[in-house]
Amino acid sequence: MATVSKALLAEAHFLTGLLLMGVACGLDMLQSSGLDYSLAAIGTVTAFSALWWTAGLAKLQVPGYKLYRPPLAVTLFAAFSAWSLIPCILSPVDNPKDALVNLFRAAMPGITVLAAYNSERNLSLHRMHTIAFWLLGLFLLFLYTRLYSAANLLTDDASVGGAYYLLYLLPLLFVTPSHWLKALAFVTVMLVVTSSFKRAGLLGLAAGLVAYLVAHLLTLPRIGLKGLLLVAAAIALAGFAMTWLISQGDGALLERFQNLSSDHGSGRELVWALTSGMIERSDGFSLMAGHGINAVVADSPIQLSAHNDFLEVTYDYGVVGLVLYLFAIARLGYDTVRGVARKSPHAPVLAMLLTIWLIMSLVSHIIIYYWGNIVAFTIGHLLGRMQDKPAPQPTEP
Repeated sequence: MATVSKALLAEAHFLTGLLLMGVACGLDMLQSSGLDYSLAAIGTVTAFSALWWTAGLAKLQVPGYKLYRPPLAVTLFAAFSAWSLIPCILSPVDNPKDALVNLFRAAMPGITVLAAYNSERNLSLHRMHTIAFWLLGLFLLFLYTRLYSAANLLTDDASVGGAYYLLYLLPLLFVTPSHWLKALAFVTVMLVVTSSFKRAGLLGLAAGLVAYLVAHLLTLPRIGLKGLLLVAAAIALAGFAMTWLISQGDGALLERFQNLSSDHGSGRELVWALTSGMIERSDGFSLMAGHGINAVVADSPIQLSAHNDFLEVTYDYGVVGLVLYLFAIARLGYDTVRGVARKSPHAPVLAMLLTIWLIMSLVSHIIIYYWGNIVAFTIGHLLGRMQDKPAPQPTEP
């Protein structure tokens, strides 16, 4: 009885950590949309989440629970997060509370990816975890619909950045074995991203679906004509649905796609040029070590992020940080390809995550915002599942 009780406590600790991450995501979504939620509240929840995951080492007292050696992709991602603490410490900050919040924000992705991986290797209630992921998705969807309604009181084509939370959560929703639930998750996120007028989000979503379906096809025991036709039909149907949604309403989103060349990616070319210039003007030490978290926004004359994670990481965390970040992505790509080759049922979801991550890193921002913790959690969780005992082979969609 005592063993069962301790095992359930370990599960409760994991689910509580997920709950704290969800609360922090919700607060950040509300605050970034201009509502009256202070950064201090978000920082407090973030700090408590980091401490909660770290305190999970106490679960080593649970019989059978142990500390697993993380795979290289998790280690590199955690090393990148650890390195980001150095420029945060060296960068001058007037308010000590802000400095402490910055440290927790920088450390959180590394702590999250390690905790997610080790928890997945130890805990066995996968069905409960999947339900928890869906509850988190419903919570974030509820917040998004409230924010979208509020935003449209002011403008007819509100661009709501909170949609990115659901986009980055999508791979976690795809861990369900149900193809119908996966379809529901995709359609829901497609509607959310379309309503947010985020062109980059739609591109990432479309490419992520294609990556998932192709990888799923390659992990089947045998690639038959039925599987090929179903994958082709799914891609065609999703493409038609996206095209139809883009053309609806007053055509504002369609006009945004048509104006890609004339509006220079909503001013991204200017932002990229300014950030590149800031990097070039950095002194030798800052170029290697970086300027600190969110330094692009603080130092840019237009007070905007780089809208490119690679430029952002270079300026914020230096060349050393960029190298660690690139190595982490490259290793994750290797693990994805290897998982597909070994026909792991979790490799297609990892392919979706990696594709969305790469596209959004090129034209938007992930790692400096709180939704980067969802990506970190998903990396650790999926790699943990791929290290578990082999699951039954996937069936044709």
